[in-house]
Amino acid sequence: MSSKHTRTGARRSGDDYQDIIALDVMVKILEHPDRYEWIQVEADDYGALDDIVSLRTDGSYVVKQVKFAVNPEEDTLDWEYLLAQKKGKNGAPLKSLLQKWSSSLERILADSKLHEASLIKGRIQA
Repeated sequence: MSSKHTRTGARRSGDDYQDIIALDVMVKILEHPDRYEWIQVEADDYGALDDIVSLRTDGSYVVKQVKFAVNPEEDTLDWEYLLAQKKGKNGAPLKSLLQKWSSSLERILADSKLHEASLIKGRIQA
C-alpha cells in the first residue's frame, strides 16, 4: 500500500512527531525544573543520538531517538531494519542504525553519565 504522503509530507510528519516528544520532555522540565539544566532538539553534537537530548542537574544525559513511519505495513522497525548495513559508494558496508547509536552512546558515556537512552517510534495508523 502506498502512502498518501509525499516525500516532504512524510518528513514533516516525522518532524511534527519529534516535536511532540520534545514537548513532552519540556513539560517534564517545567514540572520539575530542579531536575533539568537544558534540552536540545536536533542536537548534532551527540552523533546519531541527536533527536532530543536533555541534561539533568546531576550531570547525566537523557537521549531520545525518534523514528516515524507513514507506511505501517512497509516501514517495520524490527531487528532486520536496525541491523541492516547499506552499501557505501565504494561497496563497503556502512554502519547499521544500531551500530551508529552504539558508537554515539559510547562517546556520551566516555565523557559523562547517562540517565536514559530510548528509541521512540510512531506510525500513522492504518
